Amino acid sequence: THTPTNTSTPTVTPTATNTPTPFVKIDVHGLVPVGQAPQGIAVDSGRRLVYVANSEGNNVTVLDADTLAYVSTYNLANTSGPDGVTVDPARNRLYVAGRFSNNLTVLEFGDASGSQWQTPVGSQPKAIALDKSLSRLFVTNSGDNSLNIILPDSGANVNLPGGTQPTFLLFDPVSNLFYVTNRLDNGVTVYDVEGLPVQTLVTGQAPYGLAFDEVQRRLYVANPMSNAVSVILVGDDGLLTNLGDVRMNCQPQNVAVNANTGHLFVLCPDENRVHTYDSPSYRYLGWLPTGRGAGESIV
Repeated sequence: THTPTNTSTPTVTPTATNTPTPFVKIDVHGLVPVGQAPQGIAVDSGRRLVYVANSEGNNVTVLDADTLAYVSTYNLANTSGPDGVTVDPARNRLYVAGRFSNNLTVLEFGDASGSQWQTPVGSQPKAIALDKSLSRLFVTNSGDNSLNIILPDSGANVNLPGGTQPTFLLFDPVSNLFYVTNRLDNGVTVYDVEGLPVQTLVTGQAPYGLAFDEVQRRLYVANPMSNAVSVILVGDDGLLTNLGDVRMNCQPQNVAVNANTGHLFVLCPDENRVHTYDSPSYRYLGWLPTGRGAGESIV
């Protein structure tokens, strides 16, 4: 792990805690070949598989989660520019957003033939989130500023207005609310399961990726044009309170969090680095190199 000298000290006020964060060695294990222009990543913890959507290859690469060895490739029919991807373990399905075909592809793992089918969404779908308890899929469409809510059992599909250029989203199973970064609105919008807006919170400039620590109830938003990561408290009711920023000397594009250890990972494609912080103190731990252009996904 490298420790640079030019990383700013976070401005977030630390929260007192009596439980020390366990030490975790962070290192690069190697580069794994996948398809052309990899975008979204999803992990199936039950099957121990990793799925990578390859935008220019119009396919999905499957890797072994433990060894990162290649397993197989799913070629996508009637889909162009696969981007966001998510796993549905209960239905043995994989959902893939077709960014340039304006559809959602459903891969049926339970079918021996690996059948797939599509359903239309808005323009340039970007990300997908699954509400496992209520069986609903949420899709952001950055091309026409809309959202789709899909019922995977019945196939019911509703398109609703969203913010300006909605990008990433995630779902909170405690409050049954979901959160969307709106890149051109400089904020995060909170929606209920019917797609009605509940709250909008201003973050930094051009918010993009986001991550949720369900243990500490904190939402992290990467703001590349502000060189900062917003740290947001999520109440039990799902409403948001801004706690401050982790200031950086790079343009953070995406974030991930390990709720078990409290580590926050910030991906900066302009540096080809991942920066690591402890939380809730936000003490800087160091950085690791990435491949060129890494910025769309980190898990």
